[in-house]
Amino acid sequence: MTDSIRKLIMPITRGWANYFSIAEARSIFASLDGWIRRKIRGILWRQWKKPRARCKQLIALGLKEHTARRWAYSSKGPWRMAKTQGMHKAISNSVIESMGYIPMMTLVCARS
Repeated sequence: MTDSIRKLIMPITRGWANYFSIAEARSIFASLDGWIRRKIRGILWRQWKKPRARCKQLIALGLKEHTARRWAYSSKGPWRMAKTQGMHKAISNSVIESMGYIPMMTLVCARS
C-alpha cells in the first residue's frame, strides 16, 4: 500500500493541490484530505480480507485484543469501518502520512 500511495495517489493529489491552490477556498482541501484518508483506511480494511487477519493487523497497529476483536468481527462494510473509532486509533493520520501521503492542505500552505 505504501508504494501505491507514493506512485498513484500522490501525483494526483499534488497536481490537484497545485492547480486549485490559486482559489481561496482552503476548507475544501481539508475535507478532501479527510475523504482520501478514509478511502485509504477502507482499502487497507479490504486488503485484510478475513476477520482473523483484521484482528491481527489491528493488534499489530496498537489496539488492545478485546477492542481489535470487536472491530475485526464487525459486519460493517469497508467505507463505514473506515470511519470507526477503532480504525482511527489503529491507522491515525500520522500513520497514513508515514505511508507516504502528504495532506493537500500541507501542499497548498507550502505553496502560498
